[in-house]
Amino acid sequence: MDHRKEELIWVVTDASARGVGGYYGQGASWHACRPAGFMSCKFTPAQFNYATWEHELLEVLEVLLRWEDKLLGLRFTIITDHKALTFFQEVPYTMPGCMRWWEYLSRFDFKIEYIKGESNKVADSLSCYYMSDRPNETHDISEYVNADSRLDPEGYDLPNSRREELVSMRATLQPQKPREKEAPDIIEPRIVEAVELCKNSEVPKARWDTEPYPRINDVLSVFESKYLEDRFFSEMWKSPDRHS
Repeated sequence: MDHRKEELIWVVTDASARGVGGYYGQGASWHACRPAGFMSCKFTPAQFNYATWEHELLEVLEVLLRWEDKLLGLRFTIITDHKALTFFQEVPYTMPGCMRWWEYLSRFDFKIEYIKGESNKVADSLSCYYMSDRPNETHDISEYVNADSRLDPEGYDLPNSRREELVSMRATLQPQKPREKEAPDIIEPRIVEAVELCKNSEVPKARWDTEPYPRINDVLSVFESKYLEDRFFSEMWKSPDRHS
């Protein structure tokens, strides 16, 4: 995202029955912008019971919370296929939960633009990412929609079912960090040598008894015989006084 360029910034969002999805980018139009980030999040069982407009607004909040550092202070357009969101800024909400959401949205400089659902294929695919999940399938806690709980960490304005669910999720769903590779144990050279020696069989003792290898006491006589066989050293051996 380059704020120095005059190109428009777009935030494209969508919500499905299972979760939310969206992306943001920069370009002359929303359908031809260069994407800078994608996201998909799954609704929790308690969030399934939220109203449709709450699902659609949660998708916007989730995207803004994810890329707050990229979008804060810049003018951008939110693309949605839920027409009711275009009137959200004009309706005087009195519900405490909605007031929290509106307070957070007021930090950004944006406008909301409605498009037909069939033209929002990329965001629609991202929101349907978890459609194939089994009923009891769970994921890393970071993969669930949490905009409502992040904006109301004490749970004062959350439904009772959602508060109870958060307590349960925090106790059972821990972040699934990839297991770090353990450092290999240091093997001392003497251990490696011992293993190699065990692999190699010892030379049979009978070999020294059967083959005519000289004993250490007779080594000089062996040298004498070898000197006599050599054409050069044989003359030195015969006349050692001449060759000091």
